[in-house]
Amino acid sequence: MTHFFPQDGVYSYVRSLKSGEQNQQLWVFLSKNTAAKSIEVEHYAELSPDKCIFKDVVNGKQYAELSTVIIPAQAWLMLECQPK
Repeated sequence: MTHFFPQDGVYSYVRSLKSGEQNQQLWVFLSKNTAAKSIEVEHYAELSPDKCIFKDVVNGKQYAELSTVIIPAQAWLMLECQPK
């Protein structure tokens, strides 16, 4: 698990699981803000987000290109990284 220092009231962490040749990642963002926040994905560049297609685990929406993440007010967001 990799934790990141809170950025603009948003705490995030990434859980990784290696299974054979595959490396699965689940990105979790938790916001305490009273308004929605936009977070730049470049802050997480060490995890190679450019090699992923992200899928929102709640609504199934996929993001082929992800440069910013919008976290709703006082909410959480979970994105699964699927290799391109």
